Amino acid sequence: MFQASILSIELLLLVTLMTTLSGGLLTWSLRDSSNLLSVLVGTPLVFSSLIYSFVFLSFFDAYGFYGLRSLFGLSLILSLNLTPYMFFSLRLGLKSFGESLEESLALSNISFFKKLMIYSKFLFPFWAVGFGFLSLEILSEFGASFLFGQETLSVFVYNLWLEQYNLAKAVSGFIVLLSFVLILFVLSLYFQKEKDLSSQRRNKESKEKVRCLFPLLYILTGVLFPVGFLTFLSLGSWQTFKVSTLYSSFSLAFCVSAFIFVLFVGLNKGEIFPKKSYLKLPGVFYGVPGVLIGMLFYFLGFKVGFLSLILALSLKYYKFLVDYVFSSWNVISDSSKLSRNLIDTYSKKVYLDFKVSFSFLIISFAMIFIEVLKELPISLMIKPVQMQTLTTEIFSLVSEGDWELAAPYAIIVFVFGFLALIINQVFLNISDNERLS
Repeated sequence: MFQASILSIELLLLVTLMTTLSGGLLTWSLRDSSNLLSVLVGTPLVFSSLIYSFVFLSFFDAYGFYGLRSLFGLSLILSLNLTPYMFFSLRLGLKSFGESLEESLALSNISFFKKLMIYSKFLFPFWAVGFGFLSLEILSEFGASFLFGQETLSVFVYNLWLEQYNLAKAVSGFIVLLSFVLILFVLSLYFQKEKDLSSQRRNKESKEKVRCLFPLLYILTGVLFPVGFLTFLSLGSWQTFKVSTLYSSFSLAFCVSAFIFVLFVGLNKGEIFPKKSYLKLPGVFYGVPGVLIGMLFYFLGFKVGFLSLILALSLKYYKFLVDYVFSSWNVISDSSKLSRNLIDTYSKKVYLDFKVSFSFLIISFAMIFIEVLKELPISLMIKPVQMQTLTTEIFSLVSEGDWELAAPYAIIVFVFGFLALIINQVFLNISDNERLS
């Protein structure tokens, strides 16, 4: 367990360093760019780390290069997959500066190093937000580490739990992994600061074409290559595709979204308008690794089955809905909130709540859909034996080395995940226009 802990820490440090560098370069390169490039840069989040791993491993294995199966190789793949977390956080921080600070730094005669220090000072809280998401993802990461043969804490607990049936050691791993999560969660909260997210957007066109090189390289490596290679691998494998996996994944995503909405409305006493901060409390499960949630359900006496899986995933991704609903009402003026409270008819209140929160609800459902589509460890531990989702089918096939047979499932995950990402961006633009009007 000590070696697994050290390995997890080393992986976290390497991925943090790589994503900070790549996220910083992308932020600098795209600071004046349109939303389209930002969507493309965020596309790697549609892929799970499992899909990324089997794409690059199968490609390099085909040419006899096995050096990628190392801690450094795993760090590279995870950095490619998770860089958007750091990019979006740093980009938000850069936008909050406003044009005045950037222009004053550009016109000043101070050295590049001093400018970098000033930027670092102002961007640090936003970097901490990105690091918070990143660290929880790394500690929760399972699929890529499993394929690379790197026994991180999540893989260590999973192996003890499901393969060796060693409950005592699995519990000790559970405690260590949960301790890491709590420490990193507290640190990320400590360094984060409230920022005004309604800063004006800048639409001026960049004249420095050289800045497009790194984003294009990242999109080529992180999006176009995986999609192209998966398409090539899948050419002769579509006849083996099991439609039941698609049905299972879609029905699971729909049920989880519906249950999360019902849970939120129930906790909020039948309304969408958020009243109390305790509504955010179940959102803490988002930071808990899926392996630990699976073990927790076992300790609580939940039986393996579809309903237990819905409940577990709902707790895991509840945070998306509650955060977006709170955001939808944070941009509403106090006078509008007061007018809403003066409405004495319940149906009119519900109608107003839906009208205000509709775009944000769609965004949250799109995010939940993407996450459920690519989720792995909870599904492996809690799903019914006869049920296979898209991601669990991918895991089963790539574990046996059937790269070509797994490719169609990975393409389906990408296609529908990308559509959900586009829906997310469309309704995000709609919410911005409504707010500005």
